[in-house]
Amino acid sequence: MTAKDYTLEYMTATLASADYIASCCDPVRIGGYCRECPSYGTVWVCPPLCFDARKRAACYERIMLVGTKITPCRPMSFAEGEDFVAAERLAIERRLLTLEGRCKGWALAFSGRCLHCAEACTRHTGGVCRHPEMVRPSLEACGFDIEKTAREIFGVTLKWSKDNMMPDYLFMVSGIFFNGDDIVW
Repeated sequence: MTAKDYTLEYMTATLASADYIASCCDPVRIGGYCRECPSYGTVWVCPPLCFDARKRAACYERIMLVGTKITPCRPMSFAEGEDFVAAERLAIERRLLTLEGRCKGWALAFSGRCLHCAEACTRHTGGVCRHPEMVRPSLEACGFDIEKTAREIFGVTLKWSKDNMMPDYLFMVSGIFFNGDDIVW
């Protein structure tokens, strides 16, 4: 795949953490969806988490949400798009971690499988994460409603795959909780 096979668009929104938590954090309902997933409790990026995400988020004044819209330029299967989606996820995660370090914030990545281990996650065997400096849970894993976030904050309706084909676009939401001055994506 090449960059000609898809377009990429970023959207950002910064708001008070307390407002975002009140509006979009629903750990009981979102956690119920997570429990239905076969990855639940088997990988370090998935719940149950070993900390209270709502309390941790409340320690920060604001959150910068980053919406990433990936639009394939032609119909394609998920298998065809997997490489470029993974490459974009990793690039965005690196940016988030850089910002996290600069502002001493807390970055949250995307849902989906962890992209940092080629071999099986150590969680299912009771081991520790091999890459804790790079791995962050998703907003969903922390109980945030991404469909509501996309719709109400970015004005985007999430699209879903059908018959193993990429939808018209993928919209992924990540973010960083922080204190202090605005941060720039």
